[in-house]
Amino acid sequence: MRQTPLLHGGTFGAAPSPQSLPPRSSRFIRILLVVWLVAGLGFVGYKSQPTKSKPVEAATLPVSPPVPPPVLAISTEDVLGRMTTAEAKITAATASLRRAEDQMARVVPSLERNYLWVEKNRLETAMTLTEAARREAEESRWEFDLLLNLLRKEHDSK
Repeated sequence: MRQTPLLHGGTFGAAPSPQSLPPRSSRFIRILLVVWLVAGLGFVGYKSQPTKSKPVEAATLPVSPPVPPPVLAISTEDVLGRMTTAEAKITAATASLRRAEDQMARVVPSLERNYLWVEKNRLETAMTLTEAARREAEESRWEFDLLLNLLRKEHDSK
């Protein structure tokens, strides 16, 4: 009959299982975490310290109140020319917005067929925003036309 050999040393009671012992790597991780936190706190403390030296330029220059831009005397002919150019740009922007709306409208059916509902919703939102921008541009152009006609009448009456 075999007897289990007795272990030398102090083995009083049951031996601890390997699962109950903390792994050695956790001790290293704790030390690394503490060092990292201390370094982070040191960095935050260093960055939050007020600077002791002030820039010389900022200390010597007096602060002056803002000066309003000078009023320029522009002739009516100059204003007419600039407004005509701006009207052409607004008209071009309105046309390009309309083309973008048309292109987006062509894409929506293919998105529905391919079950791309999220993209379809995004495109419909973009179409709505583009249409609102086009309407605003057309309203601005209409008001611009009124001002331009008033200036032309004023210029012709002189």
